[in-house]
Amino acid sequence: MQPLIDLVLAVALAAALGAAAALTLRGPLHRALGIVCDTDVAAAFWTGYSVIFMVLLPVLGVAGSTWLYGDALTPMEALSRTLSLAIGGLILALLAIGRALWLGGQLRAKAAAPAPALAPVGAAPWQPGANP
Repeated sequence: MQPLIDLVLAVALAAALGAAAALTLRGPLHRALGIVCDTDVAAAFWTGYSVIFMVLLPVLGVAGSTWLYGDALTPMEALSRTLSLAIGGLILALLAIGRALWLGGQLRAKAAAPAPALAPVGAAPWQPGANP
């Protein structure tokens, strides 16, 4: 029964860390997504998706790694491992969200850039060395 209790406590700690980060970043993330997304509905969806991602990735990291260590951990080693995996999962989640925001901003900037001017029909082709 003790390993089950340890697993539940580790998962709860990871979920609490992820939830604390998600609650802290929810408002600023929604505003940033409002700039990148076309509608408020899309920004709300991606904010919710990101919050779930920030909570679940640390939990999956902690829950999925229990087979690596077995029962040979002291309580302090178990706490250290849990915090390391939870924070590592949270950092990965934040990096993924930051990358998605950056790529979304880049795509939006490309879409907003004016198209290059085309030469009029029948104009002479461009010659190397000639001034444009």
